[in-house]
Amino acid sequence: MKASGWGEAPIEMKLALDQRINPVFDRVQGKHQIWRQEALTDFMASYTSHHECLDGQAVSGCGFRHYPPDQ
Repeated sequence: MKASGWGEAPIEMKLALDQRINPVFDRVQGKHQIWRQEALTDFMASYTSHHECLDGQAVSGCGFRHYPPDQ
């Protein structure tokens, strides 16, 4: 079962995920506003079957469109 978006997530989950995602996109200059909407949707869609995505790491088969990783 996949979540279609924020509407299906409990408020506690929304806040927890938002706290993890915000700093990531704040570091990406110029494109972060465009990526944010897509990534939040994909993040929620992948959450139910790939809990590893909560760590913000690129996970094979995750479905979350990962930002370019910090090297």
